[in-house]
Amino acid sequence: MSCSLFYRVSESNENRLISSFTAVFPDLNALKSEFQIVFDNNAGKKTSEKVDEVMGYLTEFYGKADKDNLNRWLNSNFKF
Repeated sequence: MSCSLFYRVSESNENRLISSFTAVFPDLNALKSEFQIVFDNNAGKKTSEKVDEVMGYLTEFYGKADKDNLNRWLNSNFKF
């Protein structure tokens, strides 16, 4: 999804382009399968360490995510 971020100058009612970017939204079912592999490979670790591994994986392949949001999603999908 292509997005653009603008700054609105109120005095002149002008919109100034700050940046354009492409938002990435992975398929959640595919992501769940990928995370399961990470969990399986880290079976002996504590839950917090597993979450850190998933966060690292997510950041490396998809970009930075909000950790609180990730924790809520993991809790609802993996019952942590």
